[in-house]
Amino acid sequence: MELRITVPMAGALAELFPPESPISHYMLDRTFARFQLQGFDPRRLDPNAGKIKRVREVLTESVLQDPVKGGCLLLHLIGLLKGAGEFPRLARSGALTTLRGALRPAGFSIADDGTVAPLSLDGLSGRELTTALRVYVERARRGDTDAPLLAGTAKDLAEATARHVLVERGGTYSESMGFQGTLHNAFSVIGMTPVGPSQWQEILKQLESDPAQRLQQCVYLTALAANKLRQAEGTGHGRPHNATISNHDARMAAEAAALTSGAMLDRL
Repeated sequence: MELRITVPMAGALAELFPPESPISHYMLDRTFARFQLQGFDPRRLDPNAGKIKRVREVLTESVLQDPVKGGCLLLHLIGLLKGAGEFPRLARSGALTTLRGALRPAGFSIADDGTVAPLSLDGLSGRELTTALRVYVERARRGDTDAPLLAGTAKDLAEATARHVLVERGGTYSESMGFQGTLHNAFSVIGMTPVGPSQWQEILKQLESDPAQRLQQCVYLTALAANKLRQAEGTGHGRPHNATISNHDARMAAEAAALTSGAMLDRL
């Protein structure tokens, strides 16, 4: 996921470093030196140069000298802001709007928590694609997208992940398989239990035809299945034996419970 710095990015990010920023001048000194860009720091000639000016000029100069290194510096500076807990405040104030606009032409987005991710998964493969998919999974869990995009992302993310699983396991996928076929094959290849086409058709007959209501019913069924697993495999209810559930299934059950609880609390 190579991000190349641009002048608009440099200016937009610099505005996130006002005098009162918790990122100190000393931290900027160390950061610029780490990326061997300290030679562009205006503080070398002007001891009174502020943080905004320092960040803007170092990043702007890197546009011409080494845009890839400048992109790495930009991501590192964003990481410093995340570490300082600045993004909740920046998101509330709308300060990220300009930076989002600057990142978009380069094919990247920034979430309210400061996570930068590619807008498109095209061209990514292997570990880079795995990393990008994990970023989008976390963003989907937090609900960082608006309602229409979230509905689209749910399928796009699952389908992209399923295709990635098939390729990484040494196989291929066909566009003609569609979403359900691709997901079915991916579940099978990693040892998870999918629902067969005929089974799914029988299930559909018992569910509402409205897509939103159908999704709610599936979330309900997921919660029941997770609870059943907890009762059967957990150490609760006075069970003397240890749980035999795998870590993967334990996490899936916990996230299913969280999904259900969140859905109910959102409507409370």
